[in-house]
Amino acid sequence: MGDDQDGYDYAHFADVEPWYIWVLNIAVASLNFWLQAAVTEDRFVPALNVIATYFDVPDDVAGATLMAGGASTPELFGSFIALFVTHSALGIGTIVGSGIFNQLVICAGAVLAARGDELQLDAYVLMREAGFYGLSIIFLLYALSQKEIVDDDVEYEPHIVITPFLGGLLISGYILYVLVCYNFEKISSKLKSLRKTDEREDPTKVGYSEAPEARLSRIASLSKIEVPDLPFLRHVKDEPKRNFHENLSTSGCSRVSTADGKDYCTYELETSRPSNIYGLEDVEKNETNGTTSCFMWQQSFFYNKARIDVNAWQLRWFTISDTKIKSMSDRAGGRSHSFKYPTITKVEADEDHLLLKLHRKKHHKRPFILLAPNAHVLSEVMHALDKHLQTTIPIKENEAGEGEGEGADETKNLEDTAQDNTDELNPEKAFIEEVHHSLIAFPHDGTTSTKIMFFLLFPFNFAMHITIPDVRTVTSDDGRLPIASAIIAIVSCIIWLIGSSYVLVESLEEIGRLLNIPHAIVGITISAAGTSVANFVASQCAAKQGMGNMAVSNAFGSNIFIIFVGLGLPWFTYTITEQSGGPYYKIRDEGLTLSVLMMAVVLVAFMILMWWNDFILRQRHAYVFCLGYVLYVGVAIVQSFFHG
Repeated sequence: MGDDQDGYDYAHFADVEPWYIWVLNIAVASLNFWLQAAVTEDRFVPALNVIATYFDVPDDVAGATLMAGGASTPELFGSFIALFVTHSALGIGTIVGSGIFNQLVICAGAVLAARGDELQLDAYVLMREAGFYGLSIIFLLYALSQKEIVDDDVEYEPHIVITPFLGGLLISGYILYVLVCYNFEKISSKLKSLRKTDEREDPTKVGYSEAPEARLSRIASLSKIEVPDLPFLRHVKDEPKRNFHENLSTSGCSRVSTADGKDYCTYELETSRPSNIYGLEDVEKNETNGTTSCFMWQQSFFYNKARIDVNAWQLRWFTISDTKIKSMSDRAGGRSHSFKYPTITKVEADEDHLLLKLHRKKHHKRPFILLAPNAHVLSEVMHALDKHLQTTIPIKENEAGEGEGEGADETKNLEDTAQDNTDELNPEKAFIEEVHHSLIAFPHDGTTSTKIMFFLLFPFNFAMHITIPDVRTVTSDDGRLPIASAIIAIVSCIIWLIGSSYVLVESLEEIGRLLNIPHAIVGITISAAGTSVANFVASQCAAKQGMGNMAVSNAFGSNIFIIFVGLGLPWFTYTITEQSGGPYYKIRDEGLTLSVLMMAVVLVAFMILMWWNDFILRQRHAYVFCLGYVLYVGVAIVQSFFHG
C-alpha cells in the first residue's frame, strides 16, 4: 500500500520503529485522554452550569445542550481537529466507536452497579432517546452513502463526500431533539392519557406515586415534614422508584451510642475519613446528646444541570440534633471540611426517590437537596429533622399568629442559639457550601500509586490551576453567580481542549501508523474507549445512587449529541469556511459504513430485548452487552487487516 492523502506510508511495518517511539506516543495519548477529562470535569462543566443557571435555562434544555456539549467535548474537538487539521477519518471513527461503547459498555456498567440485580427503565424516556439515536444513525448512513472515487487515490478506495447540506441535516436533527426534550413532559402526558382508562400503571415503574395520599399516610406521625404531590427534583421525575429501593448491602444497621464516649466512633472522625469507620447504610443514634448521624449525598450546585456527573452528588456524614444540622465531607480529617447548616424553615420529602429538600430561612438562597442511601436511613433522618423543626420553629398557637408575640421571640432565641453554638464554617456567610478537590492538593489519604501520579501530573495540574478559574471556589456574600469567572473559565477551557485535541489526534494517528491500521479503526477502538471512560464512571456513580435509568438514557443522549453535533457542526463549518460551500471528499470510508450498520443492528436488538423483558435490564444482559462489544472490536480489528 502506498502513501495515502494523510501523508502516512502504511507500507512501513511496526517493528522497524524504535521502542521509545511506541512508549512516547502511548504516553502522550494517555496523558491527553486524562487531560481532556480533567479540564472538562473540574472546570468546563461547572462553568457551563453557572451560565445555564444565570440565564435560567430550563433543566431539560440545559442538559440536552450546554451540559451535553460539555461532557462530549473530547469527541467534538477531536472531530474538528481531524477534519480541519489532519484531514483524516479519525474523528468520524471516534464518534462511531463511542456510540457503540456508550450503548453496550455504559449500559452494562449501569446495570452491574445498580442497587439490585436488575434495572427498571422508563419506557417513554427510553423510546425518546432510542428514537432520536436511531434517527441520527439513519442520517449518518445517508451521509456515508454519498461516496466518490477520487482520481488521485491510486488504490481507488471510496471517499466520503461532505457537503453543507449533510452538516445542516445533522444539526437540524439535534434542534428537533432539543425541542422534543423541552416539551417532553407535555408529550408524555398526552401519550399516557391516550391509554385505556382501565389500565393501571405499575407503581414500581413510574417516576412518582400516582396516589399522593398513600405517601402521606406513611409519614403521618411527622408533623413538620411536607410531602409534595410530585417530585421536587426534575432530574428524577422519570426515574422508576424501584431503582432507589433495592438494598445496597446487608451491612447497614443502626448503632445506639451510650453516655460513654468510648463506646462509639465519632471521636475518630478527627483524623479518619467517615467511610473508614461507618458503612454507607449505618445510622448512629447518640442517646446522650440526642443526635442522629448517617451518610447522605448532597446535590452539588455546580453540576445540577447535568443529567449525570461523577461530582453531581457529594457524599457527606451528617449529624442532626434538636438545634443543629452539621455535615462533613468524606475525606481524611473530615472535620476540617465540615460546616453547620443555616436555619432550616421547611423540609420536603420524596420517599419514592429517597430525597429531602431543606429550605433556608433566607428565601433567596437555594435549598439543600439530599439523597439517602436507603429507605431506613431516610426514615431515621426524617424523624430527626421533624424533631429539629419542632425545636427551632415551635408550633404556633394558631395560624393567625404568623410569628407574632412571645412565640416569635422564643423562635428567634432558639435560632440565635443554633447559629452561635459552633465554631465551624457557617455556609450562610458565603456562596460556596461545597468542598471540591483542588487540582494541586496533595492526596494525603491516597494510595502509593495515587501519590506517584500526583507528582507526575503536577505540572499539568498546576498549569490548569493558574490558567483556568475554578468557579466552584468563587465566593459571594450576596449569593451572586460568578458569571465573569465562568466566562473566563469557558474560554480558557476551549483553548486547553483545542490544544489537547490536536496533540491527541496526532499521537493516535501515529499509533495507527505504527500498528499499520487505518485512522478510522484507531478512532473506533482506542480513541472511542479513551474518550468514553469519564462517561462510564459517571454512569456507574448514578446507578449506585439509584439513578440507573438516567444513566442509560444519558448514554443514548451522548450518542445523539456526538453524531448530530459532533459530526454535523464540523462538517457544516468546514465546507462553508474552507470549501466556500462546496463538497469535500478527501476522507476515506475505511470501513466506517459497516461500523454504522453494526450500530443500527445493535440498537434494534437492544430495543427488542427491552420490549421482550418489559423494559428491565438484568445482570445477564450486561454480560451479553460486554461480549457484544468484544465481538465488535474483534470485527474492527479484522477490518484493519483488510485495509492494512
